[in-house]
Amino acid sequence: MVRLAVLGLAAAVLVAGCSSSPEEMRQRGAAQFQVGNTEDARETLQRVLEQRPSDPVALYYMGRITYGDGFYERAGYYFRSAIDADPSFNDAREWLAKTREALDRARP
Repeated sequence: MVRLAVLGLAAAVLVAGCSSSPEEMRQRGAAQFQVGNTEDARETLQRVLEQRPSDPVALYYMGRITYGDGFYERAGYYFRSAIDADPSFNDAREWLAKTREALDRARP
């Protein structure tokens, strides 16, 4: 039920069309990520970061996208940046820990 609500919200945000405020773009980028449209999410979130380089939510989702691409060092950068911008961002802390574990597994 919760998943359907999230998907419904994500679809509503996607249908809302283009918007220019960083908050609306951030919501759209998060929604694009949630429905698996990572390339559009990446482009949308990069536009947010051009306007607000320290936006913790945009940084977090960029980390998630980059992690999914297997670029763990870059993902770690995004998660650390999100935590620097918002020290209470626990999801970013959890993903930073996962990133460190992935890097440890990748090392010989």
